[in-house]
This record gives sequence, C-alpha cells and structure tokens, in this order.
Amino acid sequence: MTQTQKEAWCHRLVVAGPSDMDLYATHQAVWDVVSKRCITSNPQLIYRVDNCGDGKGGLIHVRVVGAALEGSRAMRTTFAVGQRLTASCRIAPWRSVRQLQHASAEVLQDRVRDIFANAGLELPQHDGLNILQTGVQTGRKCKLGVDIQLPYVDCLAQLLVTDASLAARAWNTGIGRGRRFGFGMLCLV
Repeated sequence: MTQTQKEAWCHRLVVAGPSDMDLYATHQAVWDVVSKRCITSNPQLIYRVDNCGDGKGGLIHVRVVGAALEGSRAMRTTFAVGQRLTASCRIAPWRSVRQLQHASAEVLQDRVRDIFANAGLELPQHDGLNILQTGVQTGRKCKLGVDIQLPYVDCLAQLLVTDASLAARAWNTGIGRGRRFGFGMLCLV
C-alpha cells in the first residue's frame, strides 16, 4: 500500500427500518440493533435509509467502524489518489432549513462541492454533480419535547480522489452534517 492509497475497513449490516421515517425514531432503531449485535465496544457508525419510494420505511444500510458485529459482513474499500468514483449521497448541507430555502442552485452546488472537497473528493467536471432532490427531514425527541429539522440534498456525483486518507475517513464516518441522523453516507454506484 503506497502513500497514495488508503484502505477503509468496516462492517456492513442491513436492517428493516421503522415505518414512519422519523429522524429520531430511525436513529434510535439503528442504535438498538447495533448495540445488541456489537461484540466489541464503542462502535462508530453511519447509516442510510433507502425508502420504498413512498416515504415510509425501507431498508437501512449501516456501516460500522471500530467494532465487530454479529450477523454483519466485513468490507474493505481501497481509495487511491487519481481514482474516479461515482457516488450517491444524502447530505445535510446546513444546520438551518432557512439556508436551504434561500439558497440559489449555484450556492447549493458550491456548498455540496465544498463538502466533497473537505473529504478529499473533487468534482473534476462542472456537470459532475447531479442534485436529484432537496427537502427537509423531521423528527421528534419525545423525552425532551424537541423537534428536529434537517435540510437535505440527494445527489449523484462523479468524483476524483485527491486525498486517499480523507476519502477513506469519509467512507467510514460520512460527510457533511447530520451523520448521526442518517446523512452523509457515501454509496458507490
């Protein structure tokens, strides 16, 4: 393995999601499953919900780093400087819903490009980013009586690895905001 290459090791798990797609309920469901299957302690995880197209439920793809899980599969992904990738991702570009609502298409694309750049991934072509959908996901922390709202962008991107270490870290830990609520998990297409 050269300095221009970096391996990312993780465990992969697919579980059924809750039917209501509440951000916090999904977050709790994922942690419940992972904690019951965790063989070692202190896992880092990211996940992504693939709904059935109706906005209700679906499969949750979980990537766990730093812990072994029962019923999961170990997975290795290698990143190399100069490697070209096609990835899909649901990114929370900002903390505030208002910022998404007032952002022009150009500002939104620049923000997504910056998020990828911070992960050692560059969009080499101006048309290498396809924003599929924008919206707001919500949830409720019942114990605290707090509503959660996170803006999101679903995108498909043609990427070039500029820093293999950052790209491997992004693969394992996600990109952008809201990673603990199912945002930022890169999926290679």
